[in-house]
Amino acid sequence: MSLLFNSDPYLKHCEAKIIDANNGNLILDQTIFYPLGGGQPGDTGTFIMGDVKINISDTIKGGNHSEVLHVTKDQFFKNLVGEKIHCSIDWERRYQLMKMHTCLHILCALIDAPITGAQLNEIKGRIDFNVDPSLLDKEKIEKGLNQIIEDGYPTKVKEISERELKNNPKLVRTMTVGPPVINDRIRILQIGTDDQIIDIQPCGGTHVKNTNEIDKVVVKKIENKGKQNRRIIIQFA
Repeated sequence: MSLLFNSDPYLKHCEAKIIDANNGNLILDQTIFYPLGGGQPGDTGTFIMGDVKINISDTIKGGNHSEVLHVTKDQFFKNLVGEKIHCSIDWERRYQLMKMHTCLHILCALIDAPITGAQLNEIKGRIDFNVDPSLLDKEKIEKGLNQIIEDGYPTKVKEISERELKNNPKLVRTMTVGPPVINDRIRILQIGTDDQIIDIQPCGGTHVKNTNEIDKVVVKKIENKGKQNRRIIIQFA
């Protein structure tokens, strides 16, 4: 399966062919639908086949990293395997997720501490850090986030080998989950230019091209999650 969102997360539509249909899960030969992973929800949207509309309520990973399952509760009255369809994602929702996901990477740039968990939706996101709470200043973090957003730093995705990652262990910020390795390659998101890197770490999610696409954000709260584990929750203002 060709994962089109990896090369262009701004694609809203594509043509595809159904290669498997099992228990409401549709597998295509190529897709623009991002599956749940890395704290980012799976895409929703529609498939159009002639005068038939199929609603996709969720997208999840299949048996391997290159297999994506498009989840639908719609009833089918014929075998769909081999049928050609027009795919459309809920772009407004996806774009909000892209902005929030990129913003969480900016948050990582401001907090020099290991990550124990992360999650996001279209409105807000959170990261759990293993950090000394005395180092966290809510107003300073909020100001730093919005400054980087306003300054307009470009983002780019590149791939490195597993060996390169092992030689640069500081790239991995997560404590409990390692980055997915696909064919000895790891996807890396970089915010900033090569001369001025704001943040760089493994990530397979979808992101905006520039930080200035992100709406202004506020730090909603900083929660105590035990010992030095602190949850920073941000949301669009």
